[in-house]
Amino acid sequence: MVIVTVDDFQATEQVVSSLHRSFPKMDILVRGHDLEHCRSLTAQGAWFTVSENLEASIALAQAALSQVMANDSENELVIDQFRRDYYSDP
Repeated sequence: MVIVTVDDFQATEQVVSSLHRSFPKMDILVRGHDLEHCRSLTAQGAWFTVSENLEASIALAQAALSQVMANDSENELVIDQFRRDYYSDP
């Protein structure tokens, strides 16, 4: 397994594609910039991607929900559903 968290989009794509070519069975976990970048990385061989833009926004939304609504379990359900919808294939 390898985790890729490079701040350069092109370098990230090169690392993922090179790793996938050299080690096709390796699990590659990658931080992408946004949904489009994450989908591109998945197409290049990443096993798991996470959008830095989305996850930062979710953290802020979660903090706001905690201030407005005291029901943390309901907040978690809403956030989890949003993530599933966002990351699902079109």
